[in-house]
Amino acid sequence: MFSSCEEEEVVEVHYFPVVVSNTVENAIYYQTLGLDFLSYNASQIVNESIVEPKESYQYNTDVNNSWANGWSNYEYHYNATTVGDEINFDSSVDGEYETYLMTSDDESESQTVLSQISASSDYFLLSGNASKDGFQYSKTYKDSFNSTVDLNFENLEVNRITGYIKHGTVSFIYNGTSSYGVSYNCTGKIEYNDYVSILVFD
Repeated sequence: MFSSCEEEEVVEVHYFPVVVSNTVENAIYYQTLGLDFLSYNASQIVNESIVEPKESYQYNTDVNNSWANGWSNYEYHYNATTVGDEINFDSSVDGEYETYLMTSDDESESQTVLSQISASSDYFLLSGNASKDGFQYSKTYKDSFNSTVDLNFENLEVNRITGYIKHGTVSFIYNGTSSYGVSYNCTGKIEYNDYVSILVFD
């Protein structure tokens, strides 16, 4: 259902909901340095903080992924600071990806807090927000889009060892404009249950 998605112009772009789904999903996927990548990287910092406690952690690198019918190439940076039993984690990425459905040139930033990082727990909790801004081109519909995907989440349960999100809900807001000048705004949720994510529109 796309009842919360409203076109703001007279011109109709009937395929916009499909493009929205693709863009939001790619803001989550590990391969396109979405939230799943963020949670994995956070788990590495948690484990490092337990083995070798420090006040802060910084990292800059290029991340390249490839898979069937797709690839991504990003510059990735994070800065993490330990405060008691929590870690404040800021990260940014800048780059591009291509899937069999679309291409994207984008950048994102996130501000999160990792809590419950005690070694006695099998999971830690991830809370915060992330925003992904970019320019996409839909191969299927031969149209281009400027978009912003904002993610907000609280107490996502993340497996300490694998870095996978087991349970939790992520709220999202999508704002996009097609090359025809048509604007589209949506809200919804990504629901994680036993490591499986499902996209649900309001």
